[in-house]
Amino acid sequence: MDVTSASQDKDQTALKAALLRCAKGLTNDPAEAQALVARTLATVEDPAGTPAAMGATQPFRLLRQTYHSIERTRTRRPMRDALVTSLARSSEAARSDQGG
Repeated sequence: MDVTSASQDKDQTALKAALLRCAKGLTNDPAEAQALVARTLATVEDPAGTPAAMGATQPFRLLRQTYHSIERTRTRRPMRDALVTSLARSSEAARSDQGG
């Protein structure tokens, strides 16, 4: 291992640790924080999905965007499921009122 790859490994480890601290602050759950960091790093390391000149703040921005996207989905899902259940019940009630 040469000096450059050792330096890159050290930088990668420091970035992962900093992202994990940030993710723990957002989620308050260590397991969820690790999953969020893994998902963020997968996006950062994907050459097709990230700009060539990524700044130092970009991984943290991606982490927050990923977290908020997951939370938005998590809060919308119960509302959507409740709406579908409500519509299904009203549809069943309408059929039973029609004698069907």
